[in-house]
Amino acid sequence: MIHLICLTKSYNELDFHLWYNWYKKMGVDKIYIFDNESTIKFNLDKNDYYEKIVGWPNQWQLFSDILNQNKFGFKSGDLVMFFDDDEFLWFDGEESIRKQFKMLDCVLVPQILMSSKIVTEQRSKNLIEHCYYRRGDLSNQGKCIILYDEDNKYDFTKEVQNEKGHVPFINGLRFSDVV
Repeated sequence: MIHLICLTKSYNELDFHLWYNWYKKMGVDKIYIFDNESTIKFNLDKNDYYEKIVGWPNQWQLFSDILNQNKFGFKSGDLVMFFDDDEFLWFDGEESIRKQFKMLDCVLVPQILMSSKIVTEQRSKNLIEHCYYRRGDLSNQGKCIILYDEDNKYDFTKEVQNEKGHVPFINGLRFSDVV
């Protein structure tokens, strides 16, 4: 299965539903929304997951707990992706997400390829039609896609060289293949 984890504070319903439908069409089986007091209404498929979070959570601890406590029943071999609701994964061709990311423990998708800039909350067009933006820096941050293994221990909270999160330590080691 392909799972997508999203911690969000959404302000624009049009943007959120464009993002949600984008990933559904790409073949994501289940989307997990952790709502940090958004101002929009979420209309999710009954198979998807929604949880309201009051206050600002420790994102990296939340992501570590999701994988290590496995309350969602991930299986070894499942893909687990972590993307915000303004980040759109795109690749050329007709291949599925699973075929694009086969046999890798962890893939870092650099934010330079997928970040949005601060945009007006109220507008008549969705985010993609309204603006197109790529980071101009060489950020070492990104989002990860993990080939889940029930026997692994995942830690997004460990800090190295003033950077933590984004790519977890897996069994005490941090490594990824960059797409």
